[in-house]
Amino acid sequence: MVRKWNHSILAATHRYPFLAPFMKNMPYICHGVTLTLTGPRKAGAVSYQDENLDLQPGDWVEVKPFEEISVTLDENGRHKGLFFMRGMDKFCGQRFRVFKRVEKIMLETTGEMRKIMTPTVFLEGALCDGTAYDGCDRSCFCYWREVWLRRVPPPP
Repeated sequence: MVRKWNHSILAATHRYPFLAPFMKNMPYICHGVTLTLTGPRKAGAVSYQDENLDLQPGDWVEVKPFEEISVTLDENGRHKGLFFMRGMDKFCGQRFRVFKRVEKIMLETTGEMRKIMTPTVFLEGALCDGTAYDGCDRSCFCYWREVWLRRVPPPP
């Protein structure tokens, strides 16, 4: 029930961004903690450290708890234009190895090539399973901003 509620709220704000101001006070429940979609981040008032970890393939990271990630998101659930997508919260607290840095992407809708300006990586095994998107079978990599991650030592 909680997962369905979360997905309904996020789906509405992702699909219809103009609804975000009306839904920003709706509760979002993640790992038993009730949050709102809006973190304290407003233009000119940054309350988190946007550090560059300079992650490279093979480095080990841990995904921060959603409570820490949420303060980096604007009222539309984005960090510098990139959504924290539905279903990514299940990776919070888990450790992964960096697969690769994301430097450039092609937009499927237009074919335009875009350079990624904010440090972003793909993590090994952190794939979208499609459950948050009506059973989509593409198994896409999730885009991870470095601010959502913390460097950890490799496992023994």
